[in-house]
Amino acid sequence: AWARTATRIRSATSTTPSRTVDPDLVVVAAGGGADGDDVLRLGFEVMEAEPHRRAIVVAGPFANNGHVLESQRTLGRRVRFSGDTDGCVNLFARAGVVIQMGGYNTTYEALSAGSRPIIVPRRSPRREQVIRASRLAALGVADVVDAGVSGAEVRWLLNQPRRLAPGILDERGLTLDGADTAAQHVIGLTRDCVA
Repeated sequence: AWARTATRIRSATSTTPSRTVDPDLVVVAAGGGADGDDVLRLGFEVMEAEPHRRAIVVAGPFANNGHVLESQRTLGRRVRFSGDTDGCVNLFARAGVVIQMGGYNTTYEALSAGSRPIIVPRRSPRREQVIRASRLAALGVADVVDAGVSGAEVRWLLNQPRRLAPGILDERGLTLDGADTAAQHVIGLTRDCVA
């Protein structure tokens, strides 16, 4: 899966001319959905407080239907839903704001699309999302909020620059070549085993 993601992102970011960013488009990415309730709730609260914005919510088959149905009732046509969690790089490239979980693929896609995401990392059962999000925030390429934060508390972040400056990832030592590097290590290990 990570190799497909890396190939898709390289293709989307290297062959597509500069995309037009829609400052009023919010993409809310809740991953597979089972543990994305905090991201969904925050996204919907932000949308309620920001009536001029529209959202695309990407959540998998285990998303909380209660959140989805309530948002359809209160936000109507301002929110569109997608169950296709396989590759959001093009959505992220168009979005003025990205609110997401801190999974590897989603974060990789947001950064490669030039977005400075607002990350709501999962804290259990593993802490890898918190570690990743905190490190990216320390490097100045993402913002991190706690799961229980309200939409009102996050609104000020919407008016901060949400796009990354050209070259900032390289400047901060983020090459986004993890899939290629991992593949090279696997190939090297395979050669060592065969030799």
